[in-house]
Amino acid sequence: LQKAVEIFPEYAEAHNQLGAVYAEAGEYVKAVDALKKTLSLKPSGANAFYNLGCVYIRLKKFAEAAESLERAKNLD
Repeated sequence: LQKAVEIFPEYAEAHNQLGAVYAEAGEYVKAVDALKKTLSLKPSGANAFYNLGCVYIRLKKFAEAAESLERAKNLD
């Protein structure tokens, strides 16, 4: 995934998947960065908002989590 975003920096889904992988690895700062990049490329990305909300929950940033999850729900 890192190679994919290096070669195709506008590939939103690769950034989204990379964010999910970072989250699973506990690298939450990198996850947030990758997911925000996804949303800058594809602002209607419900999956990216959902993934970002889950990361914010792990970071105990509940207001941000609620906002992200609400946006995911509204887009889905």
